[in-house]
Amino acid sequence: MHKQIQIFLLVLSGFLFFACTKPAPQLPANKNNGSRDLAGDLRKMHEEISEHEDSLLAVYINKSDSTFQKSALGFWYKINKKTAGSLIKHNDKCKISYSIYSLSGEFLGEKLAIIQIGKKETLRGIEEVLKKMRSGEQVSLILPSALAYGMKGDGDKIRAYTSLKIYLEVDLLN
Repeated sequence: MHKQIQIFLLVLSGFLFFACTKPAPQLPANKNNGSRDLAGDLRKMHEEISEHEDSLLAVYINKSDSTFQKSALGFWYKINKKTAGSLIKHNDKCKISYSIYSLSGEFLGEKLAIIQIGKKETLRGIEEVLKKMRSGEQVSLILPSALAYGMKGDGDKIRAYTSLKIYLEVDLLN
């Protein structure tokens, strides 16, 4: 009888030992083993969105005001007031003021700031157009979303992937 109890306890401890181990984790059935290039997929999606937005902006420009010029970076601009002031360049300190509108004409806000060119203190599209301007000039600017508030928006009135129309004025402070 004593031997039967020992065998029973040995079998019971074996069951308990194997029953308490965790099963190895498994990948969900709808996932692959990382063979997809997520960064490449996101880059391709961003390029498709940018191309579509660019074609929509070209149609908007042709319908509203064909005097805008397109920059190599992808924004559209028109100098409304030309001056003989100094050309804005890297590291210059400037006072900028601008009004922001949706392409449908809805007023979204205005800003006044003192910035230093090259320090990324304002929207990328604004900083890039400033490098084409002279002190005292005024421009109308149409920014694709990638050069404005991008895929996040501003958290208030400007939604994600929103192209903007901006009226910008600059004065050199150096």
